Amino acid sequence: MALQIESRYTKREILEAYINQIPFGVGAHGVEQAAQVFFGKPALQLTLAEAALLAGLPKSPTRYNPFRYFERAKGRQKVVLARMSAVGNITAEEAEKAGQAPLNLRERSGGEPAGSYFLDVVLKELEERFGTDVVHHAGLKVFTTLDPQLQALGVESVQQGLDRLDRMLGVPAPVGGRSAGRLQGALAAVEAHSGAVRALVGGRDYAESEFNRAVQSQRQPGSGFKPFVYYAAFEKLGLSPASVLVDRRVAIPVAGQPPWSPRNFSGDFEGPMILKRGLAHSVNSIAAQLVERTGPAAVADVARRCGIKSPLAPVPSLALGTSGVSPLEMAAAFATFAAGGIAHETFFIRRVEDFQGRILQERLMAGRRTLDPAIAFQLLDMMRAALEEGTARVVRQMGFSLPAAGKTGTTDEFNDAWLTGFTPTLSVAVWVGYDRAFSMRDTQGRGITGGRGAAPIWADFMRKATAGEPPREFPVPGNIRFVAVNPVTGQAPALWGGSRMEVALREGQAPPALFAPDPRESATGESPGHGRDSN
Repeated sequence: MALQIESRYTKREILEAYINQIPFGVGAHGVEQAAQVFFGKPALQLTLAEAALLAGLPKSPTRYNPFRYFERAKGRQKVVLARMSAVGNITAEEAEKAGQAPLNLRERSGGEPAGSYFLDVVLKELEERFGTDVVHHAGLKVFTTLDPQLQALGVESVQQGLDRLDRMLGVPAPVGGRSAGRLQGALAAVEAHSGAVRALVGGRDYAESEFNRAVQSQRQPGSGFKPFVYYAAFEKLGLSPASVLVDRRVAIPVAGQPPWSPRNFSGDFEGPMILKRGLAHSVNSIAAQLVERTGPAAVADVARRCGIKSPLAPVPSLALGTSGVSPLEMAAAFATFAAGGIAHETFFIRRVEDFQGRILQERLMAGRRTLDPAIAFQLLDMMRAALEEGTARVVRQMGFSLPAAGKTGTTDEFNDAWLTGFTPTLSVAVWVGYDRAFSMRDTQGRGITGGRGAAPIWADFMRKATAGEPPREFPVPGNIRFVAVNPVTGQAPALWGGSRMEVALREGQAPPALFAPDPRESATGESPGHGRDSN
């Protein structure tokens, strides 16, 4: 294709086509659009100073973004002017005069061009597959998975949610008058039964930062990783949602390091509880005991089977999400639970045609079973409890009522806040935090958890995205039955009064006939408390 282009067009024509299509940043592709975005005028009306500024942007549109790094962009402009003078296009006097001329950048509306982060991913994928010349000059027709309405709703929910958090944190304006220190967020929405990416929000404002946090950022998911721990325990150890462990202080040996002793969010210990309650309320000590028994390699294996591709350190703390992942990975991994254990690779492009309509690339929908459907449903049912009564219950309080499941996540020092959740059709991950690890605390000094930071954004997006849709229940595998048990003992609840929790049991599983804790768990040295983890 590139050879055909060079044989048909002169160097000047190729250069002209290139300049009219290359990215200048802030969603502008081509010099005409760049002139409108940055200066609010047609390219033919640009002054020498304005044209030189634009000419310097394609080298690194993000680094030289004049809206964000004006002095850096000015420095790049002077390099362009100096080069033009050196080759004789302008005189030294003209270069000096243009370098001193004022630049009146167009006032921004503050909104993100719809799909900008998404389109960056699409362009990168196309250029890697077909080459830059073909993508920008060959008249390709590209059909993507983007849902413009969902994309607009995602941008709106992230921006409004971050504005709300700014007020909670006491920072209503950009830190130091610059955007670099502002709280950031990301959202990734994936079609559960295909892997199609329907919306992608990579940051607070594409005009301020083109860094795509939904894809490129590697942040610790915290307790959002626990579903993989519980699945590994069910698969490898034969446990069930009704199995009982004791919430207690633990100390897990780590080779060459001090023992790992994770604390619960509240600092208290509740004593015995069934595993469904342990996940719904995100009890750290329960997850730690499970990873000690399965081994971290088993947890990493489950995460890989669900679609996590980032490096995972095989250490016990993996159970609490200490290895970085991207929001897109988390949305795709939880989609595997929504799809009954069938994993799908995420994709952005459905079909590519050449200028004559011939298909060059087409995505064929194909999933791969990676999880046992019954165990996957057990985890799904446990994550439903997280939304109904656990750490993500704010989702229901905000009015989102459709069948859904999910898990919050909060990292040490409140550097990251997550909620990844799904309906039968859509899996969505939301992350909130600062680009440089920095604690998120409100004006009262309280940390921002996944339930306080990410869950409201998730709920707002999902409520709008599913408006008018009828309820769709998750399909129940034929070998699953529901049993009510006591959430402390796992046994049948009292006939009158007392607590109860419904659990999903696989064929051959039954609630414990009598609660008998592991002898290692009988002496904790702690007075049982009633605190819950809020992450």
